[in-house]
Amino acid sequence: MKRILITLFLSVFLNQLGIGQTNDISTDNQRLAWFRNAKFGIFMHWGVYSVGRTSESWPFFNGTISNKDYMSQAKEFTAENFDPDQWADLFIRAGARYVVLTAMHHDGVALWDTKVNKKTIRNLTPCKKDLIAEYTAAMQKAGLKTGLYYSHVDWTNPDYMRLTQDLTAKELKEKLDIPYNFGGFWNERNGKGYYTNKKLTPEEKKVWTRFVDGHDRQLLELLSSYGQIDLLWFDFMHPNGGDFVWGEKELKQKMLQQNPALIVNNRIGNEGDYHTAERGLPVVTPDEPWEYSQTLSDRWGYMPNDKNYKSTRKLVRTLCECIAMGGNFLLDIGPKADGTFDPEHVKRLLEMGDWIKKNEEAVYETQRGLLPGHFYGPTALSLDKKALFLYLFDDPKEDIQIKGIHSKLKQATILGHPEKVLTTRRVGGADWANIPGMILVDVPRELLDDKVTVLKLEFEEPINLYREKGKDIVNN
Repeated sequence: MKRILITLFLSVFLNQLGIGQTNDISTDNQRLAWFRNAKFGIFMHWGVYSVGRTSESWPFFNGTISNKDYMSQAKEFTAENFDPDQWADLFIRAGARYVVLTAMHHDGVALWDTKVNKKTIRNLTPCKKDLIAEYTAAMQKAGLKTGLYYSHVDWTNPDYMRLTQDLTAKELKEKLDIPYNFGGFWNERNGKGYYTNKKLTPEEKKVWTRFVDGHDRQLLELLSSYGQIDLLWFDFMHPNGGDFVWGEKELKQKMLQQNPALIVNNRIGNEGDYHTAERGLPVVTPDEPWEYSQTLSDRWGYMPNDKNYKSTRKLVRTLCECIAMGGNFLLDIGPKADGTFDPEHVKRLLEMGDWIKKNEEAVYETQRGLLPGHFYGPTALSLDKKALFLYLFDDPKEDIQIKGIHSKLKQATILGHPEKVLTTRRVGGADWANIPGMILVDVPRELLDDKVTVLKLEFEEPINLYREKGKDIVNN
């Protein structure tokens, strides 16, 4: 008993000192498990720019229009038809497992009731709502992993612009009222190494510290006010060099202490959990968890004249390529200012959902497929590696050929038609020299899918690949 009392005393004493406490933050693998298996997510850019006269933020930064004209759209942002439960239903029917909404873009306008400043949708537009509150509640209720986009920078913040553009608050206001190319000034300075080599004066350090402090307080607001936030999608952490220090390592620790299951993309310096590929689908498979973000039309936010819709077949093929490389596809659509979606976007999402429902075995909870050379097309493996999925982008001219698999094939089917066992045979090879033959699969044309046909090959044991250069066979 005396020993137990001493142990309890020491435990309480050490905990008061912060020594020996267990860390409730999940391991990287635990936090990322859902993300690795999700495969498909919906990205939404929504803000005053959704009125549709300009794209998001960049036009006033690059001097195409003034910020004053850009913000004139605010009076038409109503969100009057915003129904977050309908949003969630659409996303689930589309087959998405996670969603990301812009909480704040580079224009600095927050979709939530931030206490850091007064630049909120509620204060600046006819929409008198906390949109992030309604969005997060609906997505969480629907069981969707819930993400928020957050821009590190605000191109109207006097502290940020004073240090990056050399403008006083008065000068900044003047420049925001006229078309002015902030981007040209930025590029000129960047070419001279100003942002990466800058040494701040004591007064400038105070200004930068004040800006970063507001930045951090906004993030912690988001994580403390809206239940479980599963993902933060950061953008534009620049400048990040010289004395422009963000303290991202310490910030991430604070965020994880507040929300232990949170994951963040790699636009938080070196502290990201996964890689973000934007607009350009990787050619070389990233080593870390990753996602590819792309727009359904041309623009991230809604613009009424943006009619260059990607076909559903193209979107499905992109999803398959991401899955085959072990990544996710984050597809962007832009809600309108009233909270509804372009009907063509809805149509394509529902068509994607139909395809995913038919082929979900080859979508969720899969892993990177075969290395090049075994099959000419994207492939994926089941988590136990006993099933191989082949994504056929084009109608085959003859039988399908797969090379270099030692494992014994049980059967082959086409997803959506499990009752139709396909004819297969193995040709060539030399068992006595441990060289596997080629597996041939006959694919009936009447079973082909009009977007992407998925073949499922089931093996008796986890797939064992032949990865040699070939050799002479002398004992035949």
